[in-house]
Amino acid sequence: MSGLQPTANSKKSLAKSKRSLDPDSQEPSLAQGLIKGAVQAAWSRAEANQAAKLAVALSGGLDSIALVHACCQAFAGQVVALHVNHHLQKASTSFEAFCVSWCTAHGVPLTVLHLEAARSKGESIEAFARRERYHLLEQAAFAAGCTTLFTAHHQDDQVETLLLALARGADIGGISSIAPSRMQGQVRLIRPLLGLRRSVLKTYAKEQGLQWIEDPTNTDQTFKRNALRSEVLPALERILPRFVEQAARSVTRLQARAQAAKVPSMGEAANKNSLKGSLSRTQLLAASTETQAIMIRQWLAAHGLAMPSQSKMLEITKQLTADGAYGFVPHQGHVIRRYRDAIELVRESQSSGVECQHKLFDMQSLQAGVRWPLGNAQTLVIQAPGSIGSELALEIAQIRLRERWRPVQARYSRQIRLWCQAGGIGADVRSTMWGLRVLGAMPGSDGLAPWLFVSGLGLSAQAADAGWKIALEGSDL
Repeated sequence: MSGLQPTANSKKSLAKSKRSLDPDSQEPSLAQGLIKGAVQAAWSRAEANQAAKLAVALSGGLDSIALVHACCQAFAGQVVALHVNHHLQKASTSFEAFCVSWCTAHGVPLTVLHLEAARSKGESIEAFARRERYHLLEQAAFAAGCTTLFTAHHQDDQVETLLLALARGADIGGISSIAPSRMQGQVRLIRPLLGLRRSVLKTYAKEQGLQWIEDPTNTDQTFKRNALRSEVLPALERILPRFVEQAARSVTRLQARAQAAKVPSMGEAANKNSLKGSLSRTQLLAASTETQAIMIRQWLAAHGLAMPSQSKMLEITKQLTADGAYGFVPHQGHVIRRYRDAIELVRESQSSGVECQHKLFDMQSLQAGVRWPLGNAQTLVIQAPGSIGSELALEIAQIRLRERWRPVQARYSRQIRLWCQAGGIGADVRSTMWGLRVLGAMPGSDGLAPWLFVSGLGLSAQAADAGWKIALEGSDL
């Protein structure tokens, strides 16, 4: 295998490994009970039904081999193994060949993925490989019908990551190390073995007669993680017995603190144009400057947006916490905006208005219902009452916020800006709001034809009473 040798290569151990996939083949040892309990707890009974599939990342090393084997015992016939060939070292072909051979021998379905993306200038190989690996694994798991993906990170990995983060001077988000679970695109990524030492996995693998391969780069001391694993952690444990377990416990507590820093969602924002889930300015103001940044980053990450730069974060924090009625900052095709106590995220395409335009419609078309594309991925659907004349000229135009208007089901009229305030529509959206009216209709006291429909507020009471039906598609307005 070009420098890669299985740790056990006898026919006897291979046969034992095959038999061990039968969960009833032997009495469970302590290591077997710990690992099986961990994977069963991570994949709930509701998910682990006979129709569900579980994706497990397989590198061919000790950790992932033990995890795949344990999952096959706990969820027989439901496991799909995924192997990523990074093509970053000569041994990559041997890794792939071993995984194919191992899965074939054990009857485990395997999908081999190939990393073909180009590394960005200045990006470390480790960061590049990690990002692309997770992207490939997520895509393959979803394609295989899996909603859950397991990886074999364990307690030693957790503490190594903690020490590396401390060396960088990381904040609470960094020293919280490896999360037990998180969303990776369309699947949930879970690390079921984070509570177990690598020694437990090694004991399990030996008891089960499992074969695995050793990555030759694991002995390269130029990689900081390798040096920590072979020199620093053993020295710490000689001086401080149970250092890894206690440090991992601290990580768990830090993760709880970081989780507590998240602000509970306020549910649906008052303005239906906002994305689901908003922050509270009151809760943001009550936090320290560092915690404010954590809260905002976690909120943006929950919506799948990349993290802003430090200078951008300072501007966002300033706008969201400054005195005044509102504030807003563009970010990645969205607008982060504040109105009163609600901090919301709105797509830029939804927060923009439409150009002034008008069309002439005949009576029969209007009564049957017409569709008016607005050129911004939205369509206005209009159906006029049967009492209209032979034809009507309709106009879409920007509204004046101080015009008086009465929405459907309201008992009185008042300025449109006041209806916007009541509906939670921020000033940035108000500046681009538009309405629909009939050209040449009987003007109101302001000399203008009344609005039939106002974007963001809906149908007017007058139009509803007359029998108009108007709706906007392609938006939540």
